[in-house]
Amino acid sequence: MKINRRGIALGLSFKLFLAMMLMSLMMSVAFTLNHYVGEKNSIIRGIDNTLLATAEGVRLIGDAVHHRQPQPDAITPDAYAAFIDTLTAFAKRAKVQYVYTTIKQDDHILFTSSSYTPEEKASGDFTKFLDPYDDASDGLQAAFADGQVHDDQYSDRWGTFRSIFVPATSSTGIDYVIGVDVSLGRHRRDLARNLARIAPDRGRGVQCGTTAALAADQPHDCQTFAAGDRHLRQDWRGRLQQPHRHLTPR
Repeated sequence: MKINRRGIALGLSFKLFLAMMLMSLMMSVAFTLNHYVGEKNSIIRGIDNTLLATAEGVRLIGDAVHHRQPQPDAITPDAYAAFIDTLTAFAKRAKVQYVYTTIKQDDHILFTSSSYTPEEKASGDFTKFLDPYDDASDGLQAAFADGQVHDDQYSDRWGTFRSIFVPATSSTGIDYVIGVDVSLGRHRRDLARNLARIAPDRGRGVQCGTTAALAADQPHDCQTFAAGDRHLRQDWRGRLQQPHRHLTPR
């Protein structure tokens, strides 16, 4: 009986080649997923720092709309327009979606100010003084409840956001909460752009890993996006041990 040793050798070599290719692919996918987690945490930390710094900036000017008990005649239309223009400039410089302040009256959360988008300005459809915020997020409600800084990821009629809510108190003792929002679409664009930089160097495995990573982080599930990032929230919360109080807008 004749044994085709050459055929056997080629068969073993091919199997070894396939095994090595599979191992290389798995290593590339693992590298990409690890890179994704690191990039995600870095981007979130940067976003949270921006949100917090913006809110602290608003605190410095918050007395303008919180020097009296909030009621329809507490601020003139011209003063309100000037204040929300300032908030809009703040939001533009910080590259965030919205900056706003809110109060709570009789278990209802009301806007006391809010930045606006160019489209809202053009249409005149922007938040007015003491407009109700009927779909306020859990994070904003928690900030009113315990007087602590809260972050949240949620969707409302204005979009899907990662936000920070910072309680504040005016010099006349009016409590309010400052809110700052950034679109979750920005987070995904930043991640996709950063991961795309490494794809040409790492080949098909990176493309597979990138697809898997981004698919696992869809913006329609904000809780999934937040999972595993509690240490980031604790990191910047620890820098704000002193009580704060409230602000709103859109």
